[in-house]
Amino acid sequence: MTRHLLLISTLGLAVGCGGAAVGPEPKDKEKGPTVDTTNACALGTTDNQTVCYPAGPYGYDVGSVVKDFNVLGHRDINFDAGDVRKNPIATIYAHDYFQDKSIKALVVSIAAGWCGPCKLEQDEVIRLYSNYQKAGAGVRFLEAVIQNPDSSPATMDYVDSSWVTNDDAGWYTADGTSIPGNFVNFDIGIDPDNKGLANYYSILSIPAQIVITTTEVKINNKTYPPMSIVWKNNGVNTPGVKSRVDSILKAAK
Repeated sequence: MTRHLLLISTLGLAVGCGGAAVGPEPKDKEKGPTVDTTNACALGTTDNQTVCYPAGPYGYDVGSVVKDFNVLGHRDINFDAGDVRKNPIATIYAHDYFQDKSIKALVVSIAAGWCGPCKLEQDEVIRLYSNYQKAGAGVRFLEAVIQNPDSSPATMDYVDSSWVTNDDAGWYTADGTSIPGNFVNFDIGIDPDNKGLANYYSILSIPAQIVITTTEVKINNKTYPPMSIVWKNNGVNTPGVKSRVDSILKAAK
């Protein structure tokens, strides 16, 4: 198959973290993309723009189609894996990835400023994204931050000034080391009101990963419709993310 897949992973505290954030809904919206009707989809509207996205019913379990969620943030527009802050802040929608035929996979990481395991895995996530970019695999990552270090709703000011670079955020690896000057090179945004992605994970058991395919694929004799959840996991598991992305990329060929 030739269409693409979307992978969503949520990064956060490994055990026992509570206090879901509640914040203002993002106000700045960008215009929706040009409608793509070459793939089976339902035509709807988002912010008064006509979009193409699979029809519901939508759900949160494996096999369910996910809704057209959105976050506010920066996109790696040129697929160059550079510092993502050079790109303007805009609303990022699930349908952006569904409609872009150049994209084969997306890893969405949801983190929090107080989250140790998020920092533990960040260098590995950046490295994984960079490897996919170098290989020209068409894989995209999206990280959504839900809370600032004080558990208040996440803000782009915090993300840009204190989370995007290792020097500011203080990421570390399992052996206590990290890559000086490393920076987030994939799409990043905020979900401060937990409105877009909250139902896909529990704040008490994050990090969690959710793998979604944007095209119909068959894996281990099971068929998954476009934009449906293929795999869910709680806990830091970058190797597991890579394994599921690779299996869907293979099935989508």
